[in-house]
Amino acid sequence: MQQPVANGVPSGQDSASTAPSKGASITESDLDKIWGWNSIVPAAEERCVHEMIQHQAQARPSAPAVHACDGNLTYYELDRLATVLADKLVDLGVKPNTFVPLCFEKSLWTTVAMLGVMKAGGAFVLLDPSLPEQRLLSMVREANARLLVSSAGEHALASRLCPDTLVVDHGFFRETVDHPSTRRLPDRDPNSFIYLVFTSGTTGAPKGAIITHKSSASGLQHQIDSLRYTTESRVYDFSAYSFDISIYSALTTLVAGGCLCVPSEQDRKSSLAGSIKSLRANTISLTPSVARLLSPDELPQLKTMILGGEALHVGDIEPWWGRVFTAYGPSECTPTSMINPHPSSLGEACRLGRGFGVVTWVVDDRDHNVLLPAGCVGELLLEGPLVGTGYLNDPKRTTAAFIEDPVWLLRGSVDQPGRRGRLYKTGDLVRYAEDGSLVFVGRNDLQVKIRGQRVELGEVETAVRMCVPEAKQVVAEVVTPAKDDASPALAVFVRMGDSSIAESGLSMLSITQDSRRRLEELLPSYMVPTAFFSIREMPMTPTGKTNRRRLREMGASFCEEAGETADTTPGGSADDGAVILKAEQPAYALAQKVAAMLPPWRQRDVAANGESGYEDICLFPSGLDSINMMALAYFISQQFQVEVDLEVLMDPSTSIRTLAGVVTDLQAAS
Repeated sequence: MQQPVANGVPSGQDSASTAPSKGASITESDLDKIWGWNSIVPAAEERCVHEMIQHQAQARPSAPAVHACDGNLTYYELDRLATVLADKLVDLGVKPNTFVPLCFEKSLWTTVAMLGVMKAGGAFVLLDPSLPEQRLLSMVREANARLLVSSAGEHALASRLCPDTLVVDHGFFRETVDHPSTRRLPDRDPNSFIYLVFTSGTTGAPKGAIITHKSSASGLQHQIDSLRYTTESRVYDFSAYSFDISIYSALTTLVAGGCLCVPSEQDRKSSLAGSIKSLRANTISLTPSVARLLSPDELPQLKTMILGGEALHVGDIEPWWGRVFTAYGPSECTPTSMINPHPSSLGEACRLGRGFGVVTWVVDDRDHNVLLPAGCVGELLLEGPLVGTGYLNDPKRTTAAFIEDPVWLLRGSVDQPGRRGRLYKTGDLVRYAEDGSLVFVGRNDLQVKIRGQRVELGEVETAVRMCVPEAKQVVAEVVTPAKDDASPALAVFVRMGDSSIAESGLSMLSITQDSRRRLEELLPSYMVPTAFFSIREMPMTPTGKTNRRRLREMGASFCEEAGETADTTPGGSADDGAVILKAEQPAYALAQKVAAMLPPWRQRDVAANGESGYEDICLFPSGLDSINMMALAYFISQQFQVEVDLEVLMDPSTSIRTLAGVVTDLQAAS
């Protein structure tokens, strides 16, 4: 009979500080199994990433490196232009570990700028121009940036963010490429920073995670084969620059010797399938929400689809079976830490997989010194060279998330010696399957994902308090109606001190246009709540904490109740109020599509007259998100054979009838 042990300490010895939680006793057999999976920490790659890319430039100089909407580059051309830019950056004061923000629309010059900053010894900070300007400004200030590199198209924005800017385009290289410098660029240092990426923060400001060349290079070295990147890969650059998967896709492609396919912003958002075909891309990384907009039959040349960023369902995998697998990773440990490259069944395909470049541990989410056996749900910890440096200018948060030498790691098991190590606490709740792969269960904090995009509920709550100062209490939560096809929605519950609200009930809260405008200035569009509920009193747990589960239940129940709907903001309806009847095409077809995509609590707003007609509502304030807008753009292209700019759809003043007019005009002009 096996003797129960607590984290490697046999029963009878002092293990009070490491007693297993939730009644889960860990046996010697459990420990041997878990240590068997995690006995060897993957080796670190002691190289800089730009060295790895330069190897491709030397081995295959004429091979295509970038195929973009605004031009193409071979590996030789990319390396040469990046070296010229690096020389200029050194002239302008860039030194090792200097943070250099990059502000570009989708363009070939973004890749040149990233590589140029690396060669100069600096660390790049990719900025997404579509984010609120105040948010971008806070990132630039947090990075203490003295120089910002931008495209010509984003130069005006760049100048408002940083006093010193450098425009990188054809003109810049016409003036410099014929006068190469003889200066020696900085020596390589794998421990230097390669990039800084900002994620949602609990305090109302984004937090910056620092990644070194060693961490990034180690991830690339351990993962390229399993990600199926080769010299034949043509990788579609879909992700916005605000998400680090855009960085990883570019670096992985170039280190593998493939070609990065960069669409225009318009094509990426409004004509995804057509753009994939025109760029001849055969590999893509997407969230399941975006992948659902694509048809496998329409894209036979797409050989590899990597899904990640949000929970997977069998229905996401099945249509792409044989071409699809999953990847997982927090920004703090490079974007990808785990891969599930060869699932044997649809069920297995929905797992996180195994660590590549890291080993994985499951601990009590209340005490990371308590190791849990296979099958028990706990917090995922990552150990290995992919673990990042920490958070910029935030030692307290870094110390809390990046831990050293938990007791069970030092002690090892009967057959495996202990070791010292630095680990990252992901905050994700997982459990081991019997084969050592991991199954995602949920989160243990207030971080959530909306359509694959990371959101700290605390940051949303802080912004709402700033924009709705009369609120007494604010709680943000994700509400999922019971309908099978209902998407989760970001909702805010606000206690205003209004005694007219039923004691146990909710009502929809109308916030002013000014409050919504201020929210949109503070938060990215995916973090702006789609529903505002007014509540008389927040439900509490017996321990005196806000009962978030009860709020989620109340919100879901409210969304299901017929007739309990109202506009969440003024201006949800168009001005004329005339009903859209079936004879009014294409407005009626558009209204049908919009009604089907609306959150449940808003569907009655547009379909107020049942089958006889639809209300003419404004699209963006009605609760449609960016993924809905992409789906609507795709519907229009298929139904009416015209391409509508996503900016038109996202304009707060665009109503169903306005959109119908745009479609009609485009048809007439084609």
